[in-house]
Amino acid sequence: MSPKPLRCHCLSSVIIAHVFKLNGESRILERGAYWASENSIKLSYHREPVITALCAWEGLIYLQTKVSGYEKVEMCTEGPTEIIQLEKGKKIIAEGKYVICRTGDVSFKIKRLTRNYLGCYSSVEKMVREYEGTGKLLINPGHYWRYAMKQGDAIAGV
Repeated sequence: MSPKPLRCHCLSSVIIAHVFKLNGESRILERGAYWASENSIKLSYHREPVITALCAWEGLIYLQTKVSGYEKVEMCTEGPTEIIQLEKGKKIIAEGKYVICRTGDVSFKIKRLTRNYLGCYSSVEKMVREYEGTGKLLINPGHYWRYAMKQGDAIAGV
């Protein structure tokens, strides 16, 4: 029996692979995170509401890759990853695109960090991403900067 072929989607100069197996659930991946999957995985897209897309500075249409099925999916990241389990009633707030994968039950919205307008102007980060619901988040808190800088030196000829 020959192994199933993989579908490939993106190429990057710094590729760190993260493989996970789906058990009938769906996951939503950030743009550019999808790398490959087995043929039985259903690939589709997830569209965020227009107001969320505009507040996230993603334009009018914010599409993310949605994968579902019962096989393995491989995604590429630019650094180490960590899985966070969200429980009912809990929220995670991220300043940027640190959450690169979430289960389909976790909702995402953009909100102001502070409640008043004066606080909004005095804070560094105006808008943050809030994730809420029961499920898992895959976060990438930092990049492999040393490796990326070494790649840059190789390109520059140093």
